Amino acid sequence: MKTSKRLLSIVLMLAMLVSMFTVMAFAGDKVKVTFDIGKGGTASIGNKTLISREYSFTLAEINSAYVVVSPKSGYVADVMIGDTKLDQAQANYGFSLSSDMDGKTIKITFSEKDAGGEPEPTPDPEPSANVNLRIGMWASDVQNAEILRDGKALDITTAVSFTEEELKEGVKLTANADDKTYSVKWTLNEGTPVEGKTFTLPTDLKDGSKLLVEFTADTKPEPETKHTLTVSSKDDSMGLIQYGENEKKSIDFSLEKKEKVTVKAVAKKGYEFVEWRADGIELTRSQKQDATLKITMPDNDVKVTAVFQKKTVSGDYKLTLDVSRHGDVYENSTRGDDAKSYYWLDDDDELTFKAVADKGYEVRWRIGKGRWNYTSKITVNARDMGWDNATLDIDFVSSSSTPSSKNYTLSIDITGGKHGTLSYKNSTVSDGKTYSLEKNDTMTFKAEPDKGYVAAWKFGTETYVGSSYTVKMGSKDATLYVSFVDKNDYRWGNLPFHDVTNRDWYYDDVLYAYINGLMDGISMTSFGADQNTTRGQVVTILWRLTGEPRAARNNQFTDVSSNAYYNTAISWAAENGIVKGYDSKTFRPNANVTREQLAAILYRYAEYMNLSTKGASNLTKFDDYYTIGTWARDSLAWANYHGLINGVDSYHIDPKGNTTRAQLAAILHRFAVEFG
Repeated sequence: MKTSKRLLSIVLMLAMLVSMFTVMAFAGDKVKVTFDIGKGGTASIGNKTLISREYSFTLAEINSAYVVVSPKSGYVADVMIGDTKLDQAQANYGFSLSSDMDGKTIKITFSEKDAGGEPEPTPDPEPSANVNLRIGMWASDVQNAEILRDGKALDITTAVSFTEEELKEGVKLTANADDKTYSVKWTLNEGTPVEGKTFTLPTDLKDGSKLLVEFTADTKPEPETKHTLTVSSKDDSMGLIQYGENEKKSIDFSLEKKEKVTVKAVAKKGYEFVEWRADGIELTRSQKQDATLKITMPDNDVKVTAVFQKKTVSGDYKLTLDVSRHGDVYENSTRGDDAKSYYWLDDDDELTFKAVADKGYEVRWRIGKGRWNYTSKITVNARDMGWDNATLDIDFVSSSSTPSSKNYTLSIDITGGKHGTLSYKNSTVSDGKTYSLEKNDTMTFKAEPDKGYVAAWKFGTETYVGSSYTVKMGSKDATLYVSFVDKNDYRWGNLPFHDVTNRDWYYDDVLYAYINGLMDGISMTSFGADQNTTRGQVVTILWRLTGEPRAARNNQFTDVSSNAYYNTAISWAAENGIVKGYDSKTFRPNANVTREQLAAILYRYAEYMNLSTKGASNLTKFDDYYTIGTWARDSLAWANYHGLINGVDSYHIDPKGNTTRAQLAAILHRFAVEFG
């Protein structure tokens, strides 16, 4: 008896040593497997699509790896592992890897089904003790979804196995998620979907079957909440609040979040507007000092008060100063205080200014459209103003007599002026205004069209639509034409871009984005449809679309310069959760934006704008589904459902592909049409 026990102990020790040496043999080595994958389908492990090459796995990796084989419609797969051919069910669905495949080649070929009818029947596989089921899961707006069996979560990254005895006794699966209300749909082998949070597997479940479980959040739209905006005058004896054609001391509005309203402070005779004071909303310096106030309603009640005061210089006539470049203007005959932008004069008042020109320049001035005067001392009274409001033009022109310093006249011609205003250096520019410039001098004008209108510019042979335009003077007199036109009038909307024709698939999309101010060209005459779009450009477009809101604080990204054109846009978008960085410190604004990144940004922007984020396509129909980042799947499914981002062909959605300017114009157009 003792001898037999001793013999048994020796046998067990030998078995342990063999096992230990086997583990040690693989502990520091890699298991190498070569894949040879033909055309007509794909193969993947997890979310990684396989290509034809050699792969290295650790022992732990290969023993948990499951290869999913996905033939295209009309194709079937054959799989050879070394000299062993897999049965048809495994070949057309998937199989597990193992360490004994080290050094072997796995050849996966795809061939078309018999064109004459159904493919030849494959003999039923030999009965096995285990039945493998592949479970796929799709969750839309549902957090932490999982599949349970007997209260335990199943690992669905690999095939789940059941014995035939278990299936006969009944296997019930339960769908579970953190969300309180959600619905579940189960689809076995592309059959009829079954709804419910539990699903019982059939007793005759075939080996290699597929089960798709779809979660959908049962969300109800939040009730609309309105808040009160009160706009009032601090002293109605000095001024009133104008809304439309009405002028009142106080006006109340009932508005939803992000609704917009425009009001104006109107001073009475002898008084002038000073500033707006707000409670419940933060106003910028320019907003406070502009008598016309545009408010975007926050998610709270707001009170805004207009403050007026007696005119700084009491008078009945307003004198506005319009001063050009290359000099300074002071209030008296010596270098005193800088001249202000306007003054008020009474009948007996008289103002004196001193103009100091830069080296090589001299001053000329006139009142209204009167004659030009060439003196540095300027005296103005109510009689000079014609007993009415007037503008004092002060121009500094070159005093050199050399041909290269010759001055030329730039004239401003504004049509449709009642639908917008034109300015230069914050001074309003009137129709017929002229400027004296040398060759190659530049001036940048800004336009502020009324709602529903756009500014169209024409200078020489160039045409342009946008909020600003820079003139570069040539060697002759010229005119800058500015029109404020209805943005829906397509008669004038021919694109100025030489590289976009009405034969291009994206013509209507570029026209829409251009007319509505969403996108400009890369130059006055080129749109650059095939050029890629950067992350900074996309965020800036959405920022402008939202009215260029200010951010409460600057962004935390070290690679976003405070002087960059996209700085404020990225700060606003990051603050409101519309964009995220590659990490906590970098945003990569000049990196090309991918299709999945754009989907995520649009999804978060829709949330920010309180637009619908319901609806999701089943993207598993695309062969490159598993290449979509897990963080982007819900966003891309939503974007595809609403027709914003479609597949590049019937089998690929290309999530990692870059977004061209033409594609972005099309997506913005679809977004506007879909969500109004």
